Amino acid sequence: MALRYEEQIYVSVKVIDKTADENSPPQTITATFDYINNSNKLQNSQKLNMVYRDGEDNLRTKCTDYDIIRVDIKVSIDGVEKELSALVK
Repeated sequence: MALRYEEQIYVSVKVIDKTADENSPPQTITATFDYINNSNKLQNSQKLNMVYRDGEDNLRTKCTDYDIIRVDIKVSIDGVEKELSALVK
């Protein structure tokens, strides 16, 4: 989810592993957030890391709004990569 509020863009990615429990080993999650402006150019980029064990958790970040229209996110969990994209509302 990507949300515009005042002069900021707030982004949240929910992480859920339905097979994990309290005995599961921790997993390292790395996410790269690419902020795309209204000219379809990369305006800004951020990288976050999180250690995840079980249940539900969220990666959250924000950046200054420079006419950002979309956030492209690359998520890597212990070597498995996924790409996500969210339009800014």
